[in-house]
Amino acid sequence: MSVQIIEREGKPEYAVLPYNDYLNLLELAEDVRDAADAIEAMRELPLCQPCCPVGNFA
Repeated sequence: MSVQIIEREGKPEYAVLPYNDYLNLLELAEDVRDAADAIEAMRELPLCQPCCPVGNFA
């Protein structure tokens, strides 16, 4: 990724990057958001209860 940093008064103010790199970063950010949403949804699910007690197979 090639990035150009634009400074103001000696401090980084803007980062300029190729458009395709920008699109890739947006996609990665969306993937991270989706993963966080999936984790949160899984936390809200009730814990799985086995259908028969462990070791009590006929």
